[in-house]
Amino acid sequence: MNKKILLIPLGLLLAISLVAIGCAAPAPAPAPAPAPALEGTLEKIDRTGKLTVGAREGAIPFGFYDEKGNWVGYSMDLAREVVLPKVEEVLGKDIELEFMPVTGKTRIPMIVAGTVDMVAGITTHTRPRDEVVDYTVTFFPTGTQMLVPKDSPIREWEDLAGKRVGCVLGTMDEKNLTKLNEHLSPPIDIKTYEKHTIGFLALKDGKTEAHVTDGIVLAGLAAKAPDPENWEVRGTFLAYSPLACIMRENDSDFRDLINFAIIEAIEDGRLYEIYDRWFGPESDVPFPMSEETKAYFRLICWPD
Repeated sequence: MNKKILLIPLGLLLAISLVAIGCAAPAPAPAPAPAPALEGTLEKIDRTGKLTVGAREGAIPFGFYDEKGNWVGYSMDLAREVVLPKVEEVLGKDIELEFMPVTGKTRIPMIVAGTVDMVAGITTHTRPRDEVVDYTVTFFPTGTQMLVPKDSPIREWEDLAGKRVGCVLGTMDEKNLTKLNEHLSPPIDIKTYEKHTIGFLALKDGKTEAHVTDGIVLAGLAAKAPDPENWEVRGTFLAYSPLACIMRENDSDFRDLINFAIIEAIEDGRLYEIYDRWFGPESDVPFPMSEETKAYFRLICWPD
């Protein structure tokens, strides 16, 4: 008997084999579920019932402890009387306010880590920092000056050449003094401290010859000293310091809330009342509001 041999082209044979293998292969694994969206700050506050605000110790009169151990100051009242009511209004319920100490070195890491929801202190708005955290509108414009004993010969920045000068670690003051050293010979011997109160103590003990930060903060340190008449704030502004609250990056709902709260407080006069409480003629740190500051506050009141 003649047997016929069926010749199958090689290409067709490979195709049949691949189909067979494909039929036997297990179904592909399902695509992974999308990652859950990052919880916004307002959502966190709504869930926990708590607004956690970073506060700077010893930043008189912006943030400090009173004789009873309570947080007080301009920035604390801004959080307590302006931001908190707006959060409660938006969420429609009572919210607990908790203050948590931060320093110039820890404030931004604590924001990034979500340990605090915002920092209401004396943080200067800078472009490099704005790449890491977000800022509100400026709530207090000021500038960098120096605090010295009243009998000190130091008057202006060039007088600091070769002197021991204190500032707080990790602040714009430290950076500004470092930049100033590029123009001074001999250079400033920069001493850094964790808090302004510690830096002022070093100044009083003669370990430094000047302490540098925002002029209004220096005025507060001097006013709270046992001998306020022995200290003077001197120097033209080495740099401008627009002070603002900071919060987590890319959280516009929360940033808008705080901005609108500050604007409304300017419009209805509450911010001026807080200012007068801490800087008015009857306060411990008399510092009349300049016409420039009043004009700035009017300019940031975005229309409805």
